[in-house]
Amino acid sequence: MLKSKLTIENIKRLLLHSLTLTTANVLVFAVAISCVVLNTNTVVIRDGENLITRVTMERSPDQILVDENIAVGQFDQVTFSGWEKRAGRIEVDRAFPVYVKADGQKALIMMTGGNVSDALERADITLGADDEVNCAVSKPLFSGMSINVDRVEYVLVEVKEAIAYSKEQAESLELYEGDSEIEVKGKKGLKIITYLTKIVNGKQVSSNLVGAKIKRKPVNEIKLLGIREKPAPTTTTKTTTTTTQAPVEVTTQPYVPPKVASIGSGENTISPVVPSKSLEFDENGVPSGYSSVVAGQASAYSADAGARTASGHPAQVGYIAVDPNQFPFGTELYVVSADGQYNYGYCIAADTGGFVGGGRMADLYFNTTAECMAFGVREVLIYVL
Repeated sequence: MLKSKLTIENIKRLLLHSLTLTTANVLVFAVAISCVVLNTNTVVIRDGENLITRVTMERSPDQILVDENIAVGQFDQVTFSGWEKRAGRIEVDRAFPVYVKADGQKALIMMTGGNVSDALERADITLGADDEVNCAVSKPLFSGMSINVDRVEYVLVEVKEAIAYSKEQAESLELYEGDSEIEVKGKKGLKIITYLTKIVNGKQVSSNLVGAKIKRKPVNEIKLLGIREKPAPTTTTKTTTTTTQAPVEVTTQPYVPPKVASIGSGENTISPVVPSKSLEFDENGVPSGYSSVVAGQASAYSADAGARTASGHPAQVGYIAVDPNQFPFGTELYVVSADGQYNYGYCIAADTGGFVGGGRMADLYFNTTAECMAFGVREVLIYVL
């Protein structure tokens, strides 16, 4: 009986000891659980379109992404909200390509969002007041989007246009029949036409008329036609009397019209160009040995310093503009005005211009605009040497 009692007591003692150990373990476990709970965070991760929630004791957003095997690219954008009541949010915006073309160059930029204006700013492109973009600057970006920028400027262009003058005729009793004289020299007028030109990326794409104004009115040419009857020409007659006196001859001279002004003798010419060989002149100042002479109208022009003619020679006095079909470049000429007031002299056919086909044979080069205006448009004689 004693042995049995001892055995029962031992059993009770063992049970009590075991219960004490179990309670202690529970307390330790509870404390551990409490520590874990107090140091645990809940994080929501948005990776593009994917959304996941994780419970972690890690507080670094970068390490959390590493733990979740979420790789972040060079141009990807990671945004962390911070921890509030052991909760946080990590946003991962994936970069996508956007193509921007401007100023003749095309650039690839990586964006994670925003609009066209943000992409232009990232590409360091500043829009001018008139520049054009192929889409609205507020349009949201998307992967593979192409943005084209056109540089635009508007320029006012003035174009000078000649106004043709009319030719009038009037009868004059001061001139004999068949004779004529220019009383008023015709002079072209000048019109200024203004256009608004649109230039895109350095190239003109349109030009619209803005307005026009007459800067100088034309002066009509007035030509006098003689209506005075010419006197009948006289002849030489010989009368013989029956007396012993010697016969008497009565001689009269035929009518000779007034002589036009002389063109000079090769001296004091406007052109300083020296002929390839010396020229000789007759008593009327006409160069000897010319192959042909052409009469017609000539005008005058000048050019900026450094300008060159159509044949490549520097623009200067003595090198005139002609119709190359009539006077090939390099042709040696001698030019005088029909009224004898201008002796342009020896010159070379070296240039051409818009006057061709307008009734003029030549455009004589002068150094100044004032000289050109003084010369105007005149009848000239062109001797082909």
